Amino acid sequence: MAYPTIDRVDVATYGFMLGLLGFVYFVYPNHFLQVAAWYTNIMIFTCWTGYFFYRLAFGESPL
Repeated sequence: MAYPTIDRVDVATYGFMLGLLGFVYFVYPNHFLQVAAWYTNIMIFTCWTGYFFYRLAFGESPL
């Protein structure tokens, strides 16, 4: 079983996650926003993991 190739959803997900952390640490550093950004990233990563395993199991993209 081969790993799925990187697609636009993967790039958009990681780009958004890194952009969100960059914003709250460098542009507008606030402790509450940093905690909220980490929580948001954990939720996004959880959804992305489900998407990844779907592609791994069925070999196609649902989008």
